[in-house]
Amino acid sequence: MTVLKSKNLAYEIADLLREKIIHGELQPGQRILEAKIAKELSVSQSSVREALRILEQSGLVETNQRRGTFVTELSNNDIEIMYDIVTDLYALLIIKAMEHRSTENVARIIDVLKRLETSAEKSDFDNYHKSIFEFAYIALEAVQSPVLTKIISDLWPNKQRVEYMTLRARKNELKSNVKYFKLLEKYMLEANLEKLVKTIREYTQNEKKFALSILSTAPRD
Repeated sequence: MTVLKSKNLAYEIADLLREKIIHGELQPGQRILEAKIAKELSVSQSSVREALRILEQSGLVETNQRRGTFVTELSNNDIEIMYDIVTDLYALLIIKAMEHRSTENVARIIDVLKRLETSAEKSDFDNYHKSIFEFAYIALEAVQSPVLTKIISDLWPNKQRVEYMTLRARKNELKSNVKYFKLLEKYMLEANLEKLVKTIREYTQNEKKFALSILSTAPRD
């Protein structure tokens, strides 16, 4: 790991650990040892402890005073509820983003969608994953609502790790997933709000089905 020396040390440590959890390097249910992390990063255990508190707030880890800190495990019910909430939130985001539509934001979204399509052609699930969330982030920037941004971004850490896992499992099938984003681009340019909302709902529910299917066949420790 990288040696860190920063005034925002706890947040940098949290970012490193967040990436490891999202990318599956730290598995659900795995214990995170403060002393081990502190030694690897050449930082104090108190800084690691503070970083873990940050991650706990985002739902990526949970702490038991007797047993220690573990990567949060998500049940099928958790996944289903998360995606159902995201479905409604993304529908609202689309509606509000179209109300604040600008030439600049449309151009940015088209650029992201091109990169997403290129990633799908190369079976590059890592950059495909990044582009999905960049797409949503541009919409959030357009809306400029701190309330909506916080509600959605609070769900993102766990959504990011679930989607990273599902995309990795079907990296050779990403081209079929692109169809939703092509439709979103088409309906955005046509300003067809009804079909935009319908498509984003279908997309998130389809992702839920993939997540539940992959989780049900994943090996359990």
